Amino acid sequence: MNRRDFIRMSAAATTMMCGPMRLALAQQGPYQGPYLLMIEAIGGWDPTSFCDPKGRGNGPDGNINNYDPADIGQAGNIRYAPPPESFLPGGSNYIEGLYTNTQFFNAHFQRLTVINGIDYATASHRDGTTASWTGTRTRFYPAIGALAASELAPGAPLPFICNSTGRSAQTAGVTPRAIIRANNLRSIKEIAFPNRIDVDNANTYIPEAVSQLVANASGARRQRQLDEQQLMRIRNALADFSDARSIDSSAITTFIENLANAPGPNAYGQSFSRARTLFQQARVALSAFEAGAGAAAQIRIGGFDTHGNHDASHYPRLMDYLAGVDNIITDAMARGLGDNLIIMMGSDFARTNRYNGQGGKDHWPHGSVMVWAGPNFAPGNRVVGGTDSNQVSLELDLDTLQPDPQGVRLSPEYVHQALRDLLGIAQRPQVVTRFPFAEAILPIFA
Repeated sequence: MNRRDFIRMSAAATTMMCGPMRLALAQQGPYQGPYLLMIEAIGGWDPTSFCDPKGRGNGPDGNINNYDPADIGQAGNIRYAPPPESFLPGGSNYIEGLYTNTQFFNAHFQRLTVINGIDYATASHRDGTTASWTGTRTRFYPAIGALAASELAPGAPLPFICNSTGRSAQTAGVTPRAIIRANNLRSIKEIAFPNRIDVDNANTYIPEAVSQLVANASGARRQRQLDEQQLMRIRNALADFSDARSIDSSAITTFIENLANAPGPNAYGQSFSRARTLFQQARVALSAFEAGAGAAAQIRIGGFDTHGNHDASHYPRLMDYLAGVDNIITDAMARGLGDNLIIMMGSDFARTNRYNGQGGKDHWPHGSVMVWAGPNFAPGNRVVGGTDSNQVSLELDLDTLQPDPQGVRLSPEYVHQALRDLLGIAQRPQVVTRFPFAEAILPIFA
């Protein structure tokens, strides 16, 4: 039995046993996975510069990229782009020690699923971001991280962690959103150590033994009020309040301790601050996962909306993104989280199949997503979908996912249906009822 089947069976059993009970009561003990980490490239990345390579001779004007197609590399079944020629030794943009696609794909192809040719059907940042992370442009659905957290860890103290309130982190009210920024952890420390005079030292307002007596008395009072209340509406409100006050804060304390002891990023020569920023954000998420405090997180870096000077600006940002992801995977494996972790990498949409008059690339709807996952979730070393020589999404047969002119294009909705299935939540009642998708579940991760 694989992990997805086990999760589905567990979900069905929980539904039968719990019925209409409040979801907050379903969580028992620290959450143990699966975990979902969403890593957003803000602005619209260029898949032809990494996972959907083309090269010169392609595109409507024959110059979709500034590299030779003969230099396209391959790791397992995954083809990847070489550097633009200006980044080769002696080129005008050469940066010694810059992280490369070769390093990333050779290290991680065995756990990667590349999904090319996703038709976002928009060139709007607002709509593209919404579609990329929720699966729909037109309905107010939660981001996949929020939906996963609401279903998998509804009683966790930090079910969905993010560092923004953007569309990639929208919740549609299904789960609390914990906004935690790596450079400002004071607020979460105040929750973990409420009795400390200063969260960064052990001095307390009152002795811990007295603090525990106060907590016990407060809990007994809340229970007495609940037992004495006859009106269902007030009983439910009191119960919700009691649940919120009685959440085991030990997971948050462990999260803070894990974060304090977490390693720093690897050194990657001329990787820039964006790689380190991405890793610092991820340390927060991974420390929470390790503590059993949460199920999903969204992190992000920007700079990908390169309407001018595309190669010089976009490529080093992209290499920083991949260097950051490599760091994150290394850290997750060291913590023992790797086999229970799914990482979704995506962006608003893609960049155009030609350069504009300023040497930049504009907005383009035919994009890509990459998913790194533990072996119990997906086999990896897999490419699904594709684009033609003009970087336009191919139609696919729904059963085989092979190119078929009579088939359909992949949409964000198809991708998210498959992600929901990967997480074991696609058939759960609240998901199907409140946030339905019309499309079938395709074997993207089979």
